[in-house]
Amino acid sequence: MRALVTGASGHVGANLCRELLAHGHQVAAFVRKTSDLRGLESLDVEYRHGDIRDAEALQQAVQGCDLVFHTAAVYDLGTRTTRAEEVTGPALEGTRNAIAAAAKAGVKRVVFTSSVMAVGNSRSPEVILAEKDWNQEQNTPYEVAKVESEREAYRLAEQHGIELVVTVPAGLLGPYDYRLTPSMGLLCDLINGDAVLGSGGAPWVDARDVARGHLQAASKGRAGERYILAGEGASNRDWMRELGEASGSSPRYLPLPRALAIPSVAMLNGFLHLLGRTPQLTTQWARAGAGRYWYYDSSKAERELGWTRRERRQMFLDCARWLAFTGRLKPKIAGPLLATHPPDPEWSRPSRAR
Repeated sequence: MRALVTGASGHVGANLCRELLAHGHQVAAFVRKTSDLRGLESLDVEYRHGDIRDAEALQQAVQGCDLVFHTAAVYDLGTRTTRAEEVTGPALEGTRNAIAAAAKAGVKRVVFTSSVMAVGNSRSPEVILAEKDWNQEQNTPYEVAKVESEREAYRLAEQHGIELVVTVPAGLLGPYDYRLTPSMGLLCDLINGDAVLGSGGAPWVDARDVARGHLQAASKGRAGERYILAGEGASNRDWMRELGEASGSSPRYLPLPRALAIPSVAMLNGFLHLLGRTPQLTTQWARAGAGRYWYYDSSKAERELGWTRRERRQMFLDCARWLAFTGRLKPKIAGPLLATHPPDPEWSRPSRAR
């Protein structure tokens, strides 16, 4: 089949394009003319240019495609934009345009990428959230965008007669993220010693596993259903220890109560700004996650899609190797890491994109 991938140059998109090609499918990569295309350099994809807020461009791009993967979104937790509209606007307009374009072109199935930000979190590590749950406490524009755009996707799919399958990934780690998403940026700062993390818990997941989950959702997912793609939840203290062991670094853990975590992050960021550095652990990050547990049940995806996830320590090692390979880690960390765990050869393949 030929699949249109919106947001193809992003972290999800670049890994999804690889997964599609590996299974013999043709890929139309929908990207802006100004997009950073390094994540697609080794791939035999056809570029179709435009912006997801441009309905006509999307209608032209979807022509000749059998399936649409709508992964495009502004993933921002306060580091790159200042207005909520810059996050929520593209999410809603892009969703409307992608589904309308698919319907007009006769595409029957759309796989929509949501986020666990639309599911929410809890104050207790004993609570495991599932597909039935929705985020009732939206602290950031990104959370608002994910909740509203997913709900809009269901509404429009029913209106247009589209078979909509929704994937709900946790925070993505791993290769082919050149621009540093907030998730990868946080891990990078922790490895480099430029961030301090407090109490809570997270379910990090490898981007390659999420890409595979998208393809499985396209072929096996039930229309109108959402599928959580998340790693096993672990406390911040535990997974940061594993991250340190994998990368040869010493991430700093400081179990501050939520009331102190947000002002502490603000003070640390003020110091980093004085040094001319852009912090990834923003006050919005802290507001969304400090003292909270992002633990999810992925058994539905495992049972219905056949989805699996790689072991967490291997994921952290590959994440650290990628960050070292792209020059993001301090030399004292990157050097020993790459000496014992060199980059994958495929990360440097010559370009074949069209």
